[in-house]
Amino acid sequence: MSDGDTIVLQKILADITFTVELPYPDYPEGHSHDIRVGISEAIITCLVGCEGQQTKVTNEKGEVTFIGQTPLTVQAEKTGYISVEKQIYDGDRVNMGHEWPPELEAAILQLDLGSVILNNELFLVWEDEEYIEASIRESGDPYIGGQFVCPVIFIKRLENKDFMLWILVHEAMHAWQGLKSMNPPCSIHRGYPPSKEGKAWAEARDKDIKEHGPYIGLDNKDWASNLWENQAGFYTYWYWGPESRELGNRWNQSEELERLYRLAPNRSKYMEDRFGPPPPRR
Repeated sequence: MSDGDTIVLQKILADITFTVELPYPDYPEGHSHDIRVGISEAIITCLVGCEGQQTKVTNEKGEVTFIGQTPLTVQAEKTGYISVEKQIYDGDRVNMGHEWPPELEAAILQLDLGSVILNNELFLVWEDEEYIEASIRESGDPYIGGQFVCPVIFIKRLENKDFMLWILVHEAMHAWQGLKSMNPPCSIHRGYPPSKEGKAWAEARDKDIKEHGPYIGLDNKDWASNLWENQAGFYTYWYWGPESRELGNRWNQSEELERLYRLAPNRSKYMEDRFGPPPPRR
């Protein structure tokens, strides 16, 4: 090759197809929770790596194809969802979760979840009709209304939105526990009880029960016998009161809060020391 020769490197372009989906966890094919739900009509903007058309819309399966060179950098957007910017390759999956209800603004601030939500490190699937139904079939427990499957919170579609919000407050506390665990952000069952915050909660709970007896409605429930569920249940009582599906019928929320501080003062102090006063009762 002579000194005057010029080598021209041509770009190798290809069809690059990926899927925008709700953030269901990966399970082996055939597992009861092997669920994939594409998000249709999401607007996808190719920021880096594409040739020609820069913006497209996902089809009914959540799929979209660009022409370019991998890796692409894309942004996915749709009303009601938190936008995602991600570097992708052919066949990849872009997870996009729902926006959080505005009624949870105070909880997000208290639990310092804002940054992990905006960074797509914590997702919400609101009005879920797939994952929790699979959990109900697998466990035989018909009363599952929400689950924290790190890094996703699932809230089942219910007729009563207030009750859905109440469940979401409970699951948001689980996300906080994961961040405070010995192995953040996901180790709740093993990593949270020996953590600094977990030990402090156990001490406050045990002192309340010793001095005032079990808090009826929570401490006497089988599901609240373990540390993480006891704390998540207590946070919902402290944040909003007993199950909000009873609002206007059975509970006087202000009286319930006064009762909580009187009969569980150590756990109430734990909450105030970390999160400030509870939001005003609705």
